[in-house]
Amino acid sequence: MNVLPVEARRPEGCAARLDAVAPASRFVAANVVYRLFVLGAMAALLVWLLLLGAAFLMILPIFLLVDYARPGRRVHVIRMHRALRQTWSALRLR
Repeated sequence: MNVLPVEARRPEGCAARLDAVAPASRFVAANVVYRLFVLGAMAALLVWLLLLGAAFLMILPIFLLVDYARPGRRVHVIRMHRALRQTWSALRLR
């Protein structure tokens, strides 16, 4: 079953028939736009992951400095909360 229009059924070959249906430049332009979109999305995801990792690495030492093994655990949790608030306010000031 041939679905191409009558003017596209020419003996020049497959490329001529495709050009009769839709010019190849449209396919190339759409492909370039699609590739740019995918590359942009991948770059945005990479930047987001890097920022997330940087934030985690900045907050990680605060959790490592907290000593949960001591009996006065509540005091350490309060200190950790205070340190987190100070870190967050310092980050907001930048």
